[in-house]
Amino acid sequence: MWDPEANYHIHPTEGWLEKRSDKGVTSYLKKQPKRYFRTTERDGVPVLYYYMSYEESLEPIGQMCFGRVLEVTEDEKDEKGFTLVCVGKPWYLRASDTAEKKVWVTHFRQCVEMAYQCILRITRSSFGYQIFSQAWEELTEYCQVWCGGVSI
Repeated sequence: MWDPEANYHIHPTEGWLEKRSDKGVTSYLKKQPKRYFRTTERDGVPVLYYYMSYEESLEPIGQMCFGRVLEVTEDEKDEKGFTLVCVGKPWYLRASDTAEKKVWVTHFRQCVEMAYQCILRITRSSFGYQIFSQAWEELTEYCQVWCGGVSI
């Protein structure tokens, strides 16, 4: 259980994952493009960026604020697959092996918890004690403003 008063920070994590375009049968049968993923914090909120390749100078081709991720689920049909269930369109991802999948899933779940912690901080500081859904809407709006929400 996490403490809403604690000062959470994520350790930046990066590496290669396959990003599936859909969850149909064909996405399991054909090789999906690998993308380079990197998590970082921006103003205390975890953000996920992905790139075509690993080069420091490249701009990301996609990004998502973890304030828009509802949960991280493991794929029942693919032992290496998992999903970021988001407001909007889900992200279907696949690691190179089950050990790597476990690391990413654990890390992404920590990022989601950190985003929820941020919601509680917003609720207490900016809004007094308004209801959780209002804080969630505010964080979602914040994510859309500074990182464009979910871009795929």
